[in-house]
Parts: sequence; structure tokens; C-alpha cells
Amino acid sequence: ATSGEITVACDESLKPIMEAERMVFEELYPQSKIHMVFMSEFDAVQYLLKDSARLAIVTRELTKEELEVLKEQKISKARYHKIGYDAIAFIMHASSKDTSLSLKQVRGLLSGEISNWNQINPNNNTGEIQIVFDNPKSGAIRLLQDSALKGLSLGKNCFALKGNEAVLEHVEKNKNAIGIIGVSWISDTDDVEAKYFLNKIKVADVEPILMR
Repeated sequence: ATSGEITVACDESLKPIMEAERMVFEELYPQSKIHMVFMSEFDAVQYLLKDSARLAIVTRELTKEELEVLKEQKISKARYHKIGYDAIAFIMHASSKDTSLSLKQVRGLLSGEISNWNQINPNNNTGEIQIVFDNPKSGAIRLLQDSALKGLSLGKNCFALKGNEAVLEHVEKNKNAIGIIGVSWISDTDDVEAKYFLNKIKVADVEPILMR
């Protein structure tokens, strides 16, 4: 358990915290080497199912269909270990003044019913709203479609980039954008990179979305 090598597939939204965990573990156990591969939630699960990784760190359990794939590979039972709770953050341009969103507004933004900033505030002339995700196969998309949209599709105002860092950079440069990222990218206020990002954007106050 404390020596040898292992490949771990990890949801990219969890990268900051899992990189820190990897560094501490390898410092404590010099004979260990963890190859942490960061990707979308979907791809991390596929990595596990294809036996390209022995461990996947994601924000959900496997589906019945995914467990069947493991059984076909003579892996009778997948073992789960809950190590914490994840969250997503809505981020806005540093100049934004409308940084409080109700659950109704969140649903409207995600569905495309709310597509212009003046629908949130009649005095806001920023224009059309962009909703930006980290990846087309993002766990955040899955979560919001299930919890906020109740299974409905995302609106035409939503699109994805290539990673949480790309979302942060896009929001920093675009006043009309609302980015959706893993909270671990900005939650550690002692981290130099998190501090840098927090100085470039604003974090919105969002009404809690209760899971079903």
C-alpha cells in the first residue's frame, strides 16, 4: 500500500486538491509513485472500465451498466471509498455587479431562457450571456442537468472549453461570460494559484441546488 506504482484516473475538476494529496503521499512514502492522469469525469470512468487505471477519482458512483462491464472483466465488485464532498462554483468577470443568482435564474441560464444580462438586471447592458463549462463530458454538466434542469438539455448559450483553467481564463477576459468550475480550483485561499485566480474573477452567490 505504500510502495510501487499505480495509475489513477482523476476528474480534472478535482486537480488542485488531488495534486496536493499526491505530493504529500509521495513525500511520506518515497518508494511510491502515483501517475495521476487528469481528464473529464466520463473519460476517467472509461479509463477504469478499460483497465487503463486501477483507481478512478470522480464525484459519483458507477452506474449499473458500468458495473456490468467490470463483471464481464472478471472484476466482481467495485469498491468505493468516499473521501469528501465536491461542489461547483459559478464565476463571473471581475467587473460584474450582478453576482447573486436564484435557483430560478440558474435554471433559466442553463436552459437558455435567460440569454441576456438585462433579463437579470434591466440596467445591465453587457449583452448576451455565455455559460462556459470545463469539458463537454464534464461532471458539472451531468450534475446540473440532473439537479437543476431535471434531465432537460442545456441551452444554445452553453458551451465547453478544455479544462477548468481555460474557463477561468475565458471569464477573466469576457465580461458576458459565466463560468462553471470545480470549487477546488478556488477554495484553497492559501494556495498561490487559487489566490491568483480569485484576484482575476468574482465568485457568484448562488441559491443552493438540492440533490435528488
